[in-house]
Amino acid sequence: MKTITEPSRQIPVRDEVDVLVVGGGPAGIMAAQAAAKVEGTSVMLLETRGSLGGNMTQGLPLLGFLGRKGNQIIKGLPQQFVDRLTERGQATHHRACPLHVSLTMIDPEGTKYLAWEIMTESGVKVLMYVLVVDVIMEGNEVKGVIIESKKGREAILAKRIVDCTGDGDVAFRSGCEMAYGNEDGIAQPATLMFSMRGVDSRKLRDAVADHPEIYDIDGNILDCARHPEQVVKFKLDKQVFEYDWLNESKNS
Repeated sequence: MKTITEPSRQIPVRDEVDVLVVGGGPAGIMAAQAAAKVEGTSVMLLETRGSLGGNMTQGLPLLGFLGRKGNQIIKGLPQQFVDRLTERGQATHHRACPLHVSLTMIDPEGTKYLAWEIMTESGVKVLMYVLVVDVIMEGNEVKGVIIESKKGREAILAKRIVDCTGDGDVAFRSGCEMAYGNEDGIAQPATLMFSMRGVDSRKLRDAVADHPEIYDIDGNILDCARHPEQVVKFKLDKQVFEYDWLNESKNS
């Protein structure tokens, strides 16, 4: 592999905090809030996107608040977060789900706003659009991270760093042993999640389950050429659209 040598340079230290949380998803929000509850603790949260919330504001509902027996197993700060959303009419109750154990539907935009509101209330410093590209080590201890943003390359020093990236980015760069994929090195592909109004999801699941000769487990038509008559109808507002999977065209 062809390489180049990057010249050494002085990197400015942007900030020094007691606790640095990397990743502003559900885990990062809760970690930052919890750390800030300790009096006198300075906390900073780093996020690569332009909003907080991670996967729970990217199309996924909240999962896992209930156990398989229907009892609530997650409480504390996460439940307080949902309670505040519920008070604003932006979250449903926790309900059992045969596919995901439990579901809690939330309003994505309201969730982004509440996450920022809680960070502000807690006194957490938040940096958006920053990517952690390296770590600062002293022996086996992580003393900080190197970030990249529109301002260029900067360093943030911290007494404690909490890796909430979801991919273990900080842990990996600090030398922790990581496993990738299955025994053949093949990783699970990313899933495209989205929301759609006017769809009876129960009927959709039943249709997939009752016709294995047509649909696979994910609801995909097994052979479009053999089933050109399979047209999926869905309702948006008061108009009914038909999607022709074979010709990939929409007709109202």
